[in-house]
Amino acid sequence: MKQKSFAYCVWFVCGLVLSLFASPKNIEAQGCNLKLTIHISHTEQHGAGQEVIFALQKEQQQFTKKDNKILQFEGLCAGQYTLYSKGLYEGAVDTTFTISASTEITIQVNTVNRKLRTVEIHDDHFGSIGNESIPTSTLRQADLDANAGKPLGEMLKAVSGVNSLQSGPTISKPIIHGLHSNRVLIVNDGLRLESQQWGSEHAPEIDPFTVTNATVLKGAASLRYGSDAIGGVVLLQPHEISIEPGTELEVKLIGMDNGRMGALSACLDHTFSGKLKGLGARIQGTLKDAGNLKTARYFLQNTGVNEKNLSSTLYYQNKKLIIEMSGAVFTSKIGIFGGSHAGNLKDLLAALQQSEPILKADFTRKIERGFQDVLHATVKGRICYHFTETGKLEIVYGLQRNLRKEFDTGLPFSTDPAILAAPQADFRISTHTLEGLYKNEFKNNLQLNIGASFITQGNVFEGLSYRALIPNFRNYGGGTFIALSKKYKKLLIETGLRYDYKWLRTYRINYNTLIPFTGDRDFNNFTYTIGSTLNINSFMSLNLNLGSAWRAPNVNELYGNGVHQSAASFEIGDSTLKSERAYNSAVSFIFKKEKLEFEAGIYSNNINNFIYLKPLLKPVTTIAGSYPSFAQTQVNATISGVDFDLKYQVIPKLKLGTKISLIQGWNRTVKDYLIFTPSNRAEVFLVLEGKANERGKKPYVKINYLMVAQQHNVPQNSDYTSPPAAYQLLNLEAASSFGKKQPIEIGVSIYNLMNVAYRDYLNRFRYFADDIGRTVMLRVTIPFTFKKLKK
Repeated sequence: MKQKSFAYCVWFVCGLVLSLFASPKNIEAQGCNLKLTIHISHTEQHGAGQEVIFALQKEQQQFTKKDNKILQFEGLCAGQYTLYSKGLYEGAVDTTFTISASTEITIQVNTVNRKLRTVEIHDDHFGSIGNESIPTSTLRQADLDANAGKPLGEMLKAVSGVNSLQSGPTISKPIIHGLHSNRVLIVNDGLRLESQQWGSEHAPEIDPFTVTNATVLKGAASLRYGSDAIGGVVLLQPHEISIEPGTELEVKLIGMDNGRMGALSACLDHTFSGKLKGLGARIQGTLKDAGNLKTARYFLQNTGVNEKNLSSTLYYQNKKLIIEMSGAVFTSKIGIFGGSHAGNLKDLLAALQQSEPILKADFTRKIERGFQDVLHATVKGRICYHFTETGKLEIVYGLQRNLRKEFDTGLPFSTDPAILAAPQADFRISTHTLEGLYKNEFKNNLQLNIGASFITQGNVFEGLSYRALIPNFRNYGGGTFIALSKKYKKLLIETGLRYDYKWLRTYRINYNTLIPFTGDRDFNNFTYTIGSTLNINSFMSLNLNLGSAWRAPNVNELYGNGVHQSAASFEIGDSTLKSERAYNSAVSFIFKKEKLEFEAGIYSNNINNFIYLKPLLKPVTTIAGSYPSFAQTQVNATISGVDFDLKYQVIPKLKLGTKISLIQGWNRTVKDYLIFTPSNRAEVFLVLEGKANERGKKPYVKINYLMVAQQHNVPQNSDYTSPPAAYQLLNLEAASSFGKKQPIEIGVSIYNLMNVAYRDYLNRFRYFADDIGRTVMLRVTIPFTFKKLKK
C-alpha cells in the first residue's frame, strides 16, 4: 500500500508539473528563421593553412564553419548558443550567448595564449568514442560547489539514476543504474582509478575539491574504457590552468555542524610568459577533519574522519604538442561505526533487532580502533601531438600505489601494545597503466579512433590476521579497440569493436613463503557498441545505444574467505565463478527550449553470470567477534529502469524541476527479484535565481523535496533485516557573491531540514543504525587574481 501511495504521489507531481507548460501559450512554436553574423577579431595572425574551425552549438544541434573573418549562420531558432573553436586552436574561443532576433556580434580570438587544459579530455571522455549515444549527465562547478564537503559518492547522487552504496555516514561509492564497485569505472583527470575498489566500503581515493566537472556515462561504456565498465563511467576533470600569464589562487572554507566538520582547500595556478610561454603549473591541497556524526536521535560512535590531500601539475603546450606531468597523494583515516561490531552472537542478534545501537556515544573527534588508514599515491605522464587540425596521437602512463590498513575493534587474545597498535589487514597494491589513442576526423565527417591499453597489478597482504580476506595476486591485462562515427545533417551513427584479455595468479603465505594458491586463471572476450543520435530539430533529439560488456571476477569474489573488518561481515568467495557478460540497451529523448527542458531515458541491462554477495542468514563467530555472513553467488539477472529529468521556468527568475528514477532488478535464474537493488526515488525542487555577477555566478535559493520508496521488490527471507521504510527529506540551499573585482561567494545548505530519522536500503550499516540527521553546512570561496605579467 505504501508503494502504491508513493507511485501515486510521483505521478501527481509529474502531472502537476506537466500541467504548468501544457497550454499552447507556453509551447508556442517559434520560427527558426534568425540570422547570426559573427565578426572574428584575432590577437595575432595565424599561419597559412591553419584556419580556426568554429562550432556553433545549441543543445544537440551543431553548425561548423572555418574562419574567414566573418561567420554567418542562417535558419537559427531563438535561444542560447555556445560558440567554441576546434582544431589547433581548440579552446581559444568558448563563449555562450542568447539570441532572440537576427543580430551581429564580434568575437576576439586569442590564438597566442590558447586556453591550457582545453577540450582534450572532452574528446575522449565526453561522447566522441562510441559513447555519444549513451545517456550522459554532467555536474558543473556550481553543482559541485553546492555539495562541497560531501564524499564523492554522495555528490554524484545529484544525477538521476545515480545512487550511493554506503558503509555508514562517511564511506560511500557511486551506483549507476544499480551497479557499483568493479562495474563502475572512475576516470580522474584521464586516468582510471585503480585501488582496492572491490570492497563495498572502500571509498574512491579522490579529493572532491580537485574536481570542477563530473560527467556520468549511464550505461555500458566498455568500448573506450575497458572490460569493467558494465554499469558506466564517472569522468572527473580537475581545475583548469589559467589561460593568461599570471597567478590565481582560490581558497575554499567549509564548516558543518554535524560532526563539527571543518575543511580547507586551496588551489594555486601560475601561467608563465616570455620564453616560458605555454608553461603552466598548479598545486592544490585539502585538509578535512570531523568527529562523531549524529542521527536524528543519537550520536554514531567512532564515525570521525581525517583527510590530508595534495596534488600538483606541470603543463606545457604549444601549437601542436602538449606535455603534462602530475602527481597526487590522498590520505584518509576513517572511523568504522562501533555499533556494527558485536563481540558474540547474542550481541549481534540483539543489534539487528533493536531500533538504536547498543553502544551509546557522545561527540568526540578521537578515532578509536575499528578504522581504515588509507594512502593512495598517483603519478601521471601525458603527451599529446596534434599532427593535423583534427588529428592527434596521445599516450598516457600512470603509476598508482595504494596502501590500505584496516584495524579491528580489538584483539582479545593479546595485551601486547605493539600487537594492539598493528593493523589486522594491510593491503598494498601497485598498478601500472599505459594507454595510447589515435584520433582523426576526415573531411566527410567521418571520425576514426584506434586505441590500446595495458595494465599490470601486484597486491601483497601483510597484517596480524592468520588468514587474509584475499590472497596475494599478480595480474596482467590488455585491450585494443577501433571506433568509427559518421555525421550526417541530422544523424550521427557510431560503432566499434574491442578485445580484452586478463591473466591472474594468486598466492598464499605458507611459512613465510609465497606459493601459488591455485592454477593460473585467464579471461578474454569481445565488446561491441552500435549507437545513433537523431537531431529531430534544434531542440529535440533521440539517442539509441546497443552494446555489450564483460567483466572477469575479481580476486575477492574468487578466493575471498574471512572477516572483512571495515564492512563488519564474513565473506566467502567461489573459485568456480565465470566472467560476467552484459547486453545493454538504452533509449533517451531530449527536449530543450528556453523555458522547458526535459530528458527521459529507458534502459535494460541483461547480465549473464551476474555476481553478488548473497546473505547466508547464518552469522559466523570468530575470535574477533560475530558477523553476518555472505557468499559470492552467480545468477543471470536483468536490471532495467527509467530516468526522468525536467526543468520549467515558471517566471523569468523562478524554475521548477523534478527528477525521477525507477529501477527493478530481476533474478532470471530463480525467477524472483534481485536483492540489493536501489529503491525508486523522486525529487521536486524550486530554484529562485538573481542576476549573474561578473564571473557569471547567480545568487540563488533552492528548496528540494526528496521521496524514497520502500524496497518491496526483494525475495522473501533473503536478508538479515527487512528493507527499511520509505522516507522523505526536505533540503534547502542558498548562495550569493559579494564584491565586484574578486567576489567572495558564501553559501549555506541544510540537509534533512526536518531532522527525519530514517535508514537507506543501500547503507550496509542500516542493520545497526539510522542515517545522519539535520546537517547545516556553510561554505566560503575566496578568489585571488594577482596582476597579470606582461608578455
